[in-house]
Amino acid sequence: HAKFSIALLLVMTFTHTGESQDKTRATVPPNLIFELLALNRDIPVAARPKYLSPTDLVASPDGSQLFIAEQTAKRIAVISTATNTVTQKIQLPNEVTGLAVNSDGTLLYATCSSELWPSGIVCEVSVSGGKVVRQIAVGHSARSPVLSPDGSVLYVCNTFDNDISVVDVAGGRETKRIAVVREPFIARITNDGSVLVVANSLPNEKATDTLNISCKISLIQTATGTITANIPLTIGSHSVFGLTISPDGAYAFATHLIGMFNLPAIIITNGWIHTNNVAVIDIAGKKLLNDLTLDYSEQGAANPWGIACTDDGAFLCIAHSGSNELSIIDMPKLINEAKSTEYLSRKFSILYPNTIRRRVPVKGKAPRALTIIGDKVYTAGYFSDSVEVFDISLSTRTSSAQIALGEPLPMTSERKGEYRFYDASLCLQGWQSCHSCHPFARPDAMNWILQGGNNTPKNAKSMLYSWWTPPTSWAGRRRNAYESIRSGIQAELFLQPDEKLAVDLDTFFMKMKPVPSPHLEKGQLSESARRGREIYYSNKVDCKLCHPAPLFTDNVSRDAGFADPFDANRNWVTPHLIEAWRTAPYNHLGSHDKLEDCLKQSTHSNAGRLSAGEFNDLMEYVLSL
Repeated sequence: HAKFSIALLLVMTFTHTGESQDKTRATVPPNLIFELLALNRDIPVAARPKYLSPTDLVASPDGSQLFIAEQTAKRIAVISTATNTVTQKIQLPNEVTGLAVNSDGTLLYATCSSELWPSGIVCEVSVSGGKVVRQIAVGHSARSPVLSPDGSVLYVCNTFDNDISVVDVAGGRETKRIAVVREPFIARITNDGSVLVVANSLPNEKATDTLNISCKISLIQTATGTITANIPLTIGSHSVFGLTISPDGAYAFATHLIGMFNLPAIIITNGWIHTNNVAVIDIAGKKLLNDLTLDYSEQGAANPWGIACTDDGAFLCIAHSGSNELSIIDMPKLINEAKSTEYLSRKFSILYPNTIRRRVPVKGKAPRALTIIGDKVYTAGYFSDSVEVFDISLSTRTSSAQIALGEPLPMTSERKGEYRFYDASLCLQGWQSCHSCHPFARPDAMNWILQGGNNTPKNAKSMLYSWWTPPTSWAGRRRNAYESIRSGIQAELFLQPDEKLAVDLDTFFMKMKPVPSPHLEKGQLSESARRGREIYYSNKVDCKLCHPAPLFTDNVSRDAGFADPFDANRNWVTPHLIEAWRTAPYNHLGSHDKLEDCLKQSTHSNAGRLSAGEFNDLMEYVLSL
């Protein structure tokens, strides 16, 4: 096990400090290896039980086996679909974020990456041997492996490198990278292997670009490795987490949200703040065919995630992570509706009749993963310990079977808080969850007009370290995270906050940790960033005055020189800089899509004193935090 080897290496470092064997033994704490493995989440402890967190499902080509990526358990579970039982568990060196299987079902390709160890690898796994036979280095926060139909090429989404790894399977090495738009989360390939479709999960515009801000679907011609189109979805689209392609390769279907950021968030009904949608992409035409809401007028279908279609193209199935549901949709009828000249993103009646779509409750908490075998669809809740089986039919009302992945573990307060962050049952009519505006507890790249104050647009903030950097709002009206959590439930989810639930959310916020930056080199500052660190703490610039370590903010309100046409206020709470590499757009208005432009405009940075080289080094340091 790779991380166990690291633990042993650290122990060896300790043991070479003594002059004799007896002294060496005395210098090594007896619980050192245990603590190191607990820190790396390789063994369960009371504070961090070993939850499974199923995050991806893939079937063997003959449908006899189902492979489940148990993300936080760092392993793959193998299920026999004949007996609906787990037959095998395969341990991997890091968290499993996605799976692909070869054409004869003998090899799995698992992407591995975690918030602790984000440098991605692909593990080639022998199904019969139950072990990793080869590892291939890829990018930061690797996920969603996709095999070409002939099995010769593997494509991997490197979420925070904003690119796609192209891997030569026979040679076992990455051959190139293809830059995409922003945070590619999932990819799929047409059955003929000619087009790779990539879902970029967040918009890349300035938040003030209200006529264009949207997510993009990238189409890549696999023969040349070139992008032929970046297709914008509906304005306000974000959180594109699900993607599938019709069997004939004509259409791609992408699940996502649409934020009504141009409306004051004063009511929740009728999709006033968010709608939950599926976009239909015409692949050959390289265009958005239509965008259909999955909601009803008085019942949201929050956080659509996994999506797949049957081999015959008869049905489309969607897992709703927020509302804990499964949508079963007549796909030909949906396509016919999508061909309508009418824009359908807010037509709540379009999928209402059961002749087109059935909404089925899912017992598993927060179903993200979904796959289809024949006339059965399998789902797994990220916060559950089982897989559910459903018959694919418009008459289906409940699951037909449940498959236990292991003994259920009681949730800690942190785990409960994390689950509730994704839970739309906390919202009136189930329209959205906390995750809807703060995907993975970070920003959605949009401005919002919230209740209270003077009702002017403000850029969504990351939840990271919000507990430790009060006040939590740009204007400082919410004094701390404790107040924001309870106010948020009432003002943005439109329900009275339950104190026990709010305490669990408190714990989740307290325990959040940053992801190491993709600008780091093997976990360390690059040479440029080290030079930038010297500049940061020098008298050439004033960065350290407003952004002092360790949290890189002094929590003080000040005028940093960012003009706001909507708000007469000039003073805004200084944000921290940790994870600034992933939180664009910047400042309280989101009027800068690049951090360097924001730094140049700030009246406090004195960036004009620096040479071009010094400025680049400073930026490299800040982007490494």
